[in-house]
Amino acid sequence: MPQCPICKSEAEEFDLGLFDGAAFDCKTDGRFRVAGTVFALPQGWSRWQWENALTIAKRVGAPGALPLIKSDYL
Repeated sequence: MPQCPICKSEAEEFDLGLFDGAAFDCKTDGRFRVAGTVFALPQGWSRWQWENALTIAKRVGAPGALPLIKSDYL
């Protein structure tokens, strides 16, 4: 089972068609997307950094759209 990149708990990963990245549905962190560029960078971010990136993604995203965590936010 895939895991949430933020809290590391089990999460459903779902397909968004041609989207270059991954989309997650986590019981703790909700539904969000992660850009492919994030996975291309060296890993090792803290949970706080991920949570902060999700907060930024929610703030700058369009109303009703899934938040998108970009590499700039980490």
